[in-house]
Amino acid sequence: MIVHLGPRRARRSLALPYLVLLASGAAVLSACGSTRDDSNTSEPQVGVQQLALSLVPNLPYPAGQYLEVSQGWNGTTSHTGKLKYALDFYRPGNSEIGLHILAVADGTVTLRHDACTCEDCSNKPDCCACNGKWGNTVVIDHGDGEFSKYAHLRPDSIPDWIEVGTPVCRGLHIGNLGSTGKSSGYHLHFQFQNGGTLNAQSISFEKFEETSGVPKKGGGKYVSANTELAECPPPEPCSISVGIGTTIIDDLTDCFRRTGQYWWEEPSGHDDHHWYTYTIDAAAPDSTASWEVNVETADDYLVEVFVPDNPDSLTAGVTYSTQHGGSISEVVVSHAENRGQWVELGTYAFAEGGDQHVRIVDNTGEPYSDTSGPRLLVDAVRLTSATIPCSDECAGGKRCGDDGWQSCGNFDLDSCLEWGGGGTCEEGTHCTGQGECTPDSSSGGSGGQPIPNAETADGCGCRTAGRSPSSSYAVFLLALLATTRRRLSRSYTKRSA
Repeated sequence: MIVHLGPRRARRSLALPYLVLLASGAAVLSACGSTRDDSNTSEPQVGVQQLALSLVPNLPYPAGQYLEVSQGWNGTTSHTGKLKYALDFYRPGNSEIGLHILAVADGTVTLRHDACTCEDCSNKPDCCACNGKWGNTVVIDHGDGEFSKYAHLRPDSIPDWIEVGTPVCRGLHIGNLGSTGKSSGYHLHFQFQNGGTLNAQSISFEKFEETSGVPKKGGGKYVSANTELAECPPPEPCSISVGIGTTIIDDLTDCFRRTGQYWWEEPSGHDDHHWYTYTIDAAAPDSTASWEVNVETADDYLVEVFVPDNPDSLTAGVTYSTQHGGSISEVVVSHAENRGQWVELGTYAFAEGGDQHVRIVDNTGEPYSDTSGPRLLVDAVRLTSATIPCSDECAGGKRCGDDGWQSCGNFDLDSCLEWGGGGTCEEGTHCTGQGECTPDSSSGGSGGQPIPNAETADGCGCRTAGRSPSSSYAVFLLALLATTRRRLSRSYTKRSA
């Protein structure tokens, strides 16, 4: 499915002066929360601009405020190697400790670390190593292989709703300016990078929306126009609506989303396509996949997932988390034991609307060693309603029936319309047209009584002219009786004479 991150919006506001700062740079180090090695990604060369980002970001702090740069691209302190395209934003004099840090564009959280509790490790050496020296950190996936990283955030400043897999929008508050990890002064380490892990390769970009180029050390005060948001507006629902019957959400539709850089695809599975990644035993996931469930009709739905018939080594147990109607249900599925099958997760009550999904992550507890290790497969999800689907017999109104008229409605409680309740026409009337009772005409006229099951132009089962069969037969019998009496009378008279 196509990854749906919502519209990428650029928000502008008046720029107001404000104090700003940053301190020492971060030294880069071993990846945290993953056993994969990011070093196989080729590094861009300094001074060689790669393709522009697919978005134009805002500066990562509130509109009207400014920060300066203490270390820019290819800095001499720590911005070398994988970090050569990083920026350290700061406020001289640490005058604004706790400044809100904002998402620079729409995306999805791929990493959150908020366990570092002490700051300014120049006097506290034990603090420097927290989270691989990065301190409290958030990484956001913006799609198209583009991620942003925000490091050294203040303790207890990352909001509770910022979790791996959480959709975020441009301007959302994701933490506060701090000095956790290997940092001797309050600053924000910011970079765009090619992966969702802690130690991915930084990548170059052209500019922020508010700047004419990339901010640099000594470049002055960089004023933000990023409008701060406490929460994001509800995302636009994807194109697939789940209703009565069976609905399949495939991995090639806009209701499917995956995050992280470690994904590969194969031409097999449902609709001849599936994605796969490798399992890890880290505390935090590298890759996530989710199917958005946009419900048109609230009901109980059986949820199933398809496991492609993949011959490789597969995971022995991945947890499927289903969010439905305000609840979350988790089921562990072995891909190795269910190749080529639909696997039931359970029947759950889904509410009308969005904010419901099926989701998996790659940190199953099975370690990654190489490409022969266990794979985790991602394909299709199927939802089947508990309510039996039906079709409408009518669209409304009334019609003539066998004994009078019928109305259109839901008379058997199956949610569909059918012909049912109605009534009989009063004596002296009959059904015509759209279920109307019309007075009978006098004898010999053009009216008539209803004839059950008769096919007539007006659809009401009535003759349109002449006597009814019963009245004609009675006249015939009376005439026959009169003739017989006359003949008997003449015969009797002759014998008497």
